[in-house]
Amino acid sequence: MKTIGLIILCLLILVLMLKAEDTLSAQEKLKPEQLLSVRDRQLRDSIFFIYHSMSGDTARRVKFMRDMLQKNIGEKWSVELLDSALVLTGDSQYREEEVSIRYDYYRHYKYQADTAQMNKAFKTLRTVSRKYKIYDLYFTAWGDILQFSTVRGDTEYVLLEAERMEEEARKLNNVTGVYCSMLTTARALRASKQEDEAVKRYREALEIPYLPEVDKATVYNEVATIYQLRGEYDKMLSELNMERSMMEQVLKESPEKADSYRDKMLDMELSYCAAYLDNADLDNLLKHLQQARKYYSSNTLFSYKIKYRIMWGGYYCLNGDWDKSFNEYDAALASFDGTQPLYKMTVYIIKGSALQIAGRYKEAAENYRRGAIEMDSLNQDVLRLHEEAHQANYIIRQALLEQAAAERHYNLLLVGLIVLVIILLVALLVRALHVNRVLLNSEQETREALETVEAANKMKEVFLRNITYQIREPLNMVVGFSEVLSTEKGLSQEQMQEYASLVKKSAGQLSQLIFDVLDLSRLESGMMKFSVAECDVVQLCRDAKMMVEMQEGNAVHLQFNTELEALMIRADSGRFMKLLSSVLSAPEGYQGIAWVDYTLIREGEAMKLVVHGSPLLKVTEEKQLCHQIQHDINRLYLETFKGSYQIGTEKEKKTIVITYPI
Repeated sequence: MKTIGLIILCLLILVLMLKAEDTLSAQEKLKPEQLLSVRDRQLRDSIFFIYHSMSGDTARRVKFMRDMLQKNIGEKWSVELLDSALVLTGDSQYREEEVSIRYDYYRHYKYQADTAQMNKAFKTLRTVSRKYKIYDLYFTAWGDILQFSTVRGDTEYVLLEAERMEEEARKLNNVTGVYCSMLTTARALRASKQEDEAVKRYREALEIPYLPEVDKATVYNEVATIYQLRGEYDKMLSELNMERSMMEQVLKESPEKADSYRDKMLDMELSYCAAYLDNADLDNLLKHLQQARKYYSSNTLFSYKIKYRIMWGGYYCLNGDWDKSFNEYDAALASFDGTQPLYKMTVYIIKGSALQIAGRYKEAAENYRRGAIEMDSLNQDVLRLHEEAHQANYIIRQALLEQAAAERHYNLLLVGLIVLVIILLVALLVRALHVNRVLLNSEQETREALETVEAANKMKEVFLRNITYQIREPLNMVVGFSEVLSTEKGLSQEQMQEYASLVKKSAGQLSQLIFDVLDLSRLESGMMKFSVAECDVVQLCRDAKMMVEMQEGNAVHLQFNTELEALMIRADSGRFMKLLSSVLSAPEGYQGIAWVDYTLIREGEAMKLVVHGSPLLKVTEEKQLCHQIQHDINRLYLETFKGSYQIGTEKEKKTIVITYPI
């Protein structure tokens, strides 16, 4: 054993040395470009310094980290913020926070356009959401992922997944899930040019019970976009009016949320402006531009700022106020600051069109040229980013492959060591179990043999005692009265008839006892012959009642209960009638009046007869021993046909329960 222990220790040291070497090798191969810049490191360290200096309020610290992620979501190192926040949610009381953090992981990788990690984060979010039964963010992320597939043109797959999403959401009774599935379906239909079907699906989304007004407003906005693309401006305005109604209701109920909905209200007003600009309706265009001005601020999202300037430029263009129009377009162009070349190209083209309308063709051509340059720059940027992403992914893949190879090498050695230890332990365990099993089997066999012998002896003793008692009483009467009849002289005719009657009665009891013993023997040995045929057990119960009531000196009052008209079984009707008679009629020596209630019902594929107040159960303890043989005959007969015969207690009264297969 010392040798084995030494071998195991050497293997462990070897594994750890290889693991350390592989880890250092993988780290050395990482290029300096992959390290954080000084600025990023300082920013990250500052955030963590504030985080560690905060009090022990877990919820506040988690919120701080999530807020910092939102501000730095474009940075790759920002995932470290989520890692720290996730550690705080280890306690089960922070379930909602943990689900929210898992959703933030998904958003982080989505912003990084890391599809593989995004899908991995979504799967983790799904697992955690199902574990804690918190589903809203899970369905939101699912719909978001399907939107990516819609953009790629894989609409058939999206429609199938959206159907599966809706089915799961309805099973969970989750409004957000049903809403996301319907929006996903509608967007996929819109992308595949099935606009009427898309509008129909949007309408169905509006019928979802308890759907928040904000979500309804989103639906109306997307339907309005469809009508704008089709040039159906009346319908577009109708949808925008419904959106306005929803948002006004939201702000009326929660005025404190007005600031958080400023951009949404601005977007709605600019959608009105787009409709009126396309139709050259200056009055309404100005009206909604003035409304939009109320929601415009320095914190407005960049895309809304550009759209706001374009709408004012369009208004001044329709009025022929060219200087103001071009100033608005120039303000929009100045706000780009080298970003968003696609939007910048669009503004150049719009300004070029306005210059062309104003008759300033040379300037218009210059703006068209700049738009083309922006398009070319955009294409080059896309190609460059694609190349950089390809190179970065190659470096990462190489590092991951090398690290995975090292992990496999280490894992193989570790597995080999574990297998060796397990084999040794299993060998010892198998040996111990084998010895223990042999001892237990031997002990069990000895105990069972002893119990079998004792039970057989006890059964024989009880049976012989009962039979001896039952035979002795009628036999003594037969012998005694026969001797009196043969030896006594001068007996009157009445005395002789009385004694003869007693002899006959006792002989009948003795004969019946012998027949019962023979029946019991044949049933136990399986030698009993039966005449089996189809018979109606309901009618048999009624016939048994009639037969008992017609017996001479009957003192049993019977009440038969059943809702069955008929119930067919395959049985030996004679034997079955004998069984019924034994539990319904009064046995020999029974004193008093018996009130017997028996009920027949069907339970599945069997009949069930419950007998209350059977005279067979009411005899004295001494007589009960005499009649035990009848219980045994009844039990063995029913068990032969897969039935049962049970004596139990119901409401403190003894009952006999008989079952028989149909």
